[in-house]
Amino acid sequence: MSDNDTNKVVDLKKAKSDKARKNLASAKTIDASRIWKHYKTGHVTIGGAHLQPGEFELGKDGLPPGCPVTPLGRDDDTYYFLNVGGGISTLHADKCGKGRMTSLFAGATGFLTWAFPRFDRAGKHTPDNWANESAMALLFTAAHNKGAWNGAERVRGRGAWRADDGSLVLHLGDQVRALSKKGGAFNSGPGEHGRHVYVWRPALPAPADETDEIPPGDALFHDLMTWNWRRGETDARLMLGWMGAAMLGGWLSWRPNVFVTGDLSCGKSELLKFVKGVLGDFFIESQDATAAGLHQYLGYDSVACGVDEMEGEVGSKKTEAVIQLARRASSGGRIFRGGANHKGQDFIIQSCFLFSAIAPPSMRGQDLSRLTILEMTPIDKAGISPATNLQRLGLLGADYLARLTHWANEDGEDGRALEDLIVAFQSQLAAQGHKHRASQQFGTLLAFAWAACNDEMPETEAIRQTEDGEDVNDIALWCKPLEPGAMFETEAAIPTWRRAFNHLLGVQAEALKTKSAPSVGAILRGLRNHFNQLKDEDGDTLDIKGAKKSLERIGLALTTPTDPVTKKPIGMSWANVQLFVPRSHPELSKLYQTTDWAAHGGADGTWINVLRQMDTDLYLSRRAHVGAAKLHGMAIKLAPLFERYFDDEKEDGSNAG
Repeated sequence: MSDNDTNKVVDLKKAKSDKARKNLASAKTIDASRIWKHYKTGHVTIGGAHLQPGEFELGKDGLPPGCPVTPLGRDDDTYYFLNVGGGISTLHADKCGKGRMTSLFAGATGFLTWAFPRFDRAGKHTPDNWANESAMALLFTAAHNKGAWNGAERVRGRGAWRADDGSLVLHLGDQVRALSKKGGAFNSGPGEHGRHVYVWRPALPAPADETDEIPPGDALFHDLMTWNWRRGETDARLMLGWMGAAMLGGWLSWRPNVFVTGDLSCGKSELLKFVKGVLGDFFIESQDATAAGLHQYLGYDSVACGVDEMEGEVGSKKTEAVIQLARRASSGGRIFRGGANHKGQDFIIQSCFLFSAIAPPSMRGQDLSRLTILEMTPIDKAGISPATNLQRLGLLGADYLARLTHWANEDGEDGRALEDLIVAFQSQLAAQGHKHRASQQFGTLLAFAWAACNDEMPETEAIRQTEDGEDVNDIALWCKPLEPGAMFETEAAIPTWRRAFNHLLGVQAEALKTKSAPSVGAILRGLRNHFNQLKDEDGDTLDIKGAKKSLERIGLALTTPTDPVTKKPIGMSWANVQLFVPRSHPELSKLYQTTDWAAHGGADGTWINVLRQMDTDLYLSRRAHVGAAKLHGMAIKLAPLFERYFDDEKEDGSNAG
């Protein structure tokens, strides 16, 4: 745009500024994209105000009236906008030519020719053209005035979300429903609502306008019982609950994940079709997905993910990365990745995951604790799959979602009814002995299953009696089959320090591959059982000197406390003997080199920091000799350790070695 052109635009504004002020005073909120879609030239009428090209005063957002593009903010030299189509677009100083501007205003480019007109030498408005430099300057300034921008914290795609007051917001792709009475219910198109930006996306299934008298959970539970579940009705309930949680993933503070496993002919693939029929586009599925592909496809959406055939392939980093993504999604973990031009990108994944496989991959404790394992057995007789009638399933899913929106926003005794329901089930599981994470996982699933089948809160008084004669209420009755000691998901959930110590006890080190000392665990059992006359499992005698020498070969030592008066070591006995584990030692590094507790590059072994997570009264930080070298480390008190955690009669059954 030439200087002459710029002056003419400014002169036109000055000449008609009084009229513009008068007209704009009566202007009303408009559907900008509709007005500018077919605009060519001439004046525009906005709420009774007749405005000529270039005749306007800037609004509070720093842009001409009726601008169909919304400034969002800036991050260094990148400026962010909500484009006419409802998506996020960016402008950069060296990437904002007319092509880029046309993309930003696509569907309403007439606004550009009206707000930033070009004039020929005779002062006549040139149609289908605009002063791009003027547009760029105003757009940059408006985005700058909105402040710093971070899409991961502010943008919300499709799915369920939590409003500031805890109520449910449903983003259905082409509409946003805020359902809270207290928070101001509304139903509008995507856009900027409060501090969040809801971007335009393909439509999701809407909740039913009216719900059937028969709860959808009854029919869905009946369908789920078509499959043969290892835990029968309990697993069917957990699967029913997962489908509800999947639709409200972004609203939840904890997102439960499930892993369905079973041999051929168990119906795993049919189950995924069933879930897809109920959830529709609230559920995306794949048979070959990478973690990067999933979080890029999800973008800002909080819809659920299903990954079939997650088999335990040897050394599969891809499978491990997908499991880790699901782990982070459980609590809405933030993920940082490098991007173009040395600009990092961050993602917040808030989706529930469903995996299925014949042979699930090996998983760490922190991954297994975030999964509910639903085991199937082969189906006895072939029948009609519930997944064949997709129209019926879609109606049930819409009814399920409608009931959940009611539960999520209905006032409960202590807050919102669905939150109260989740807390009630979690509290019952905690009372049964489950740890916090397991209570979150299973309590959330059972609460959603209850909400699918009932319109009212469960009874909290004892109203039924079990076969054992125990008086229970509804919540206790549903939770009772999930006793911690009888569940695969929790039986392996021992603390990390114990897993690291178990590895030390049981590993077959090269230096210990002898008849007399096959493992550290065998030596320590010998100390415990026959301290004064050490014998191995075959009855051959071991002397204390030999035991010390065997342990020193792999970087360990046997020590005793120091007498506070004489400052000399106390005589060794099982009551006071300690196992000294150094912070660093080449032989210990070999023992841990294939584990998560290895040493890297000559640094201290990770094992030392993990082992220090044991009860603080079970060890001392000290220095001790391992062979000729005096090293820093920890001295573990063996007698109280074994009595507390490793005696054979203990219920957890974790034996030394």
